[in-house]
Amino acid sequence: MSRRKGNRTVRKLKALFLEDGWLFDKVEKKGKFLKEKDLFGLIDVIALKEGRMRMIQVKTNTPPNLGRFQEWAETHLAGNKWVVLESWTWYDCKGWVVHRFVPGGPCRVDLRGIKKDLIRLSGS
Repeated sequence: MSRRKGNRTVRKLKALFLEDGWLFDKVEKKGKFLKEKDLFGLIDVIALKEGRMRMIQVKTNTPPNLGRFQEWAETHLAGNKWVVLESWTWYDCKGWVVHRFVPGGPCRVDLRGIKKDLIRLSGS
């Protein structure tokens, strides 16, 4: 995926979160010679709202390696109900698919075909 396309996907997600009242920011490190650019090698953005934190990997057209994310979440987030690890994948012209990594395995929510104004993030 090109950097331009990746940035466009992050902007779409940012608009969705900001519209729902979340504080949202990129945490990727920048540099030509960095091996890992994501926070902990997994996280592109962090969203905060009312004491809750969502650590998010943003992808375009290809979901991430779910096993690696699930293992990290079970190791570092077990028992924490305020912090969640998620992967949001944008499929061109279709919409979002969300994977939330919780104990017992990832939970998948397919938002493709759902209008942007009908997606609510607060109860998530």
